[in-house]
Amino acid sequence: MARAGISWDCPPDEWVKINNDGAVVGRLNLATIGGVLRNNVGAWIFYFSRGIGYCSVLLAELWTVHNALLYA
Repeated sequence: MARAGISWDCPPDEWVKINNDGAVVGRLNLATIGGVLRNNVGAWIFYFSRGIGYCSVLLAELWTVHNALLYA
């Protein structure tokens, strides 16, 4: 069941869509990243999730984009 105001739109035929995010927790700046690649009908092609150590929020987001593009 989808929450109000939250939705996901499929990409055009023969395209994939990447949804990703990075997060940093607490004063220690411990970071994790994750993402999912889906096809034009919403089926998962690949997903990833991993800890990347200690860094800033900006660096975590950049690592997420970097990993998503490598997997694409």
